[in-house]
Formats: sequence, C-alpha cells, structure tokens
Amino acid sequence: MRASSGHNRTGFTLVELLVVIAIIGILAALVFAVLSGAKQRTKSVICLSNLHQHGIGLNQFLSDFHVYPLRENGSYHRGDYQEHYSYWEGALFGQFGVVCKTNGEMTGVYRCPSAPSTPRGFSMHDLFYSYGYNSEGLDGHSMHSPLGLGGIGTIDVSALPVPEGAVVKPSEMLAVGDGLLGWNARIHDGWSNLERDVRAVHFEDTTQRANGRHSSKGNTLFCDGHAEGLRLQRLFSDTDDAALKLWNRDNQPHKERLVP
Repeated sequence: MRASSGHNRTGFTLVELLVVIAIIGILAALVFAVLSGAKQRTKSVICLSNLHQHGIGLNQFLSDFHVYPLRENGSYHRGDYQEHYSYWEGALFGQFGVVCKTNGEMTGVYRCPSAPSTPRGFSMHDLFYSYGYNSEGLDGHSMHSPLGLGGIGTIDVSALPVPEGAVVKPSEMLAVGDGLLGWNARIHDGWSNLERDVRAVHFEDTTQRANGRHSSKGNTLFCDGHAEGLRLQRLFSDTDDAALKLWNRDNQPHKERLVP
C-alpha cells in the first residue's frame, strides 16, 4: 500500500490563483463588451424610432400641404405660412415642436439618446439639437441656390417652400437625421441642420462625439419615410454620384460644388 505523505492540500497555489483571476478578468471584459454593445444598439433603435416619428409628421405635412416644411419661417409672425410655424420641428409636430426643450434639454422624440444634452463647448442656452433638417443640400464651394428641402431661391428666412414634386426620388434623398454638419473628416454637431458643408469645423471634440454616437454612423430619415444608419464616411466624405445625390432634391450629384 502507498504511504501517505502526511500533507493534505487545503488551498490554491499562487499560480492557480493568478490563472483564476485572469480567467475572471477575461470573462468580465467579454460580458462588459456584450452589455455595452447591446446598450449602444438599444440607443440606436430608439433614435431610429424617433426619426420614424419625424417621418410620420413629414408625410402628414406633405399630404396636407404638398410642400416641404421651411427650415425657418421668418414670415410666421407676419401671418405668412402659418402651417410651417416658425421652425421645421413645429411644422412636423405642432406648437410643442417649437418648444421641445425641458430645462434646456431636448426631450422625447427630439432627443437622440446617444447625443449629449449639452456637450462641452456649448451652454444650455446654445442651439443644440439632436436632429437636423436637410435644408440646404450639398453646400460646398458654391454660391448657387440651396438644393435641399428648407426653401427655394434663397438661404435666408424668407425662402419659398419646396413643392413636393420638386424632390425627384424621395427614397434617395435625405430629409432629417442626426444633427451634423460635416465635410470629409471634419464634423460639427449640435446644429439644427443635417448638412454636407465645407464650412464644417472640428470644434472641441465634436468629430469624436459624432463618431461615437452610433459607431461611426449617422441615423437618417429619407423623404419617403424610411430610416436607416449610414456611415459618416458615406454622408460626408464619399464623392461618387450616389453619395452626392443623397443631398439634392433634383437627384443630381452636383460635383461642381466640390471644386474650390
């Protein structure tokens, strides 16, 4: 019979403890990554749902008036274009759409849960909106009239509404989306516009914030009412015809606007 050594093992060796700790750490990291990814996807789903509500409001407005909302109606207080209210959110959602802030923060369908309420570099009194309107279209190195939805013939607050029939392919034109002003790798968030504009600048950490909202995507609503996430590269940097047409109501790329 084999003799006993006289020593009973009652614990783990240091190496075994280190291995267990390492395994726990790896599992914790994996669980955190899964939960973080699920949380981010949930926020994106909520954002797309908000945009879907914007689409319902937009399509109802088109059905009633057969024009697109003005971005800003400077004639509202003179009694002109009352259905447009003073601002495009009002046209979509009525009076509450004009005063959609609570204690300085956007609320409900006006707030993307992945966007900061008042980001660094902004005060609570600044014009910071989660969502923006494609009011001007591709707005690069050009002094031509806007090609977006916010008005015809001018970029000021006295523009005429864009007729419904002026949008050649509603399923291929951006209407509303994450409120971003972008040009190539420069993105400025916080505007009430969704715009591809050479004037875009990196302000504080705006480009980083924009890329962090939806994993380098921008959630967008098209004129026909469908919503989807598009890569920020696709929105603000790509120069193929299909990418540029997204911005313009005549469904033309207008590459001349990219030339200095």
